[in-house]
Amino acid sequence: MGFASGSLELFFDDVPVPASRGVDVDLCRKIEPYPTAELTAYDPSYLAGFLAEENAIDLPEALDSAKERMRGDIRAACSREVPGDTQRNLEVQTTFSALAYKNALLPLWIAAYDYRGTPYRFMVNGVTGKCTGTAPWSWIKITLLVLAILTIVIIVFALKGNS
Repeated sequence: MGFASGSLELFFDDVPVPASRGVDVDLCRKIEPYPTAELTAYDPSYLAGFLAEENAIDLPEALDSAKERMRGDIRAACSREVPGDTQRNLEVQTTFSALAYKNALLPLWIAAYDYRGTPYRFMVNGVTGKCTGTAPWSWIKITLLVLAILTIVIIVFALKGNS
């Protein structure tokens, strides 16, 4: 059993944090990245005719969320640096420096629907078009599809065996 120690420095730029309490953070992360280098100054006319939610999370809370996300990424990076497939008792001490923040209005399209009493939601990155979400699964249809594929495979092998 060995002991490893060291230091690792990572740079983070523009870690997005949703300012809404009603948005699933995991779904938001799946549609990243946003081209934040191309941000322009906000103008209220951008939202003319659209429904938009005001910030529900203040800057200190958003900064805490960003730090938590960065800590997770740092821990994962440290884990990758330690030799071996697994580690036990991994201790990571994080220090942040040169923190800065900015508010940004990023285009995010959200659709929510209810199917048989269960809510489902999907999101679209309004810049890249990247999509993610949840959808209802019909296990009967999935089972029938698998059985149909197996039947076709069996028929193909049976016909190939008779050749």
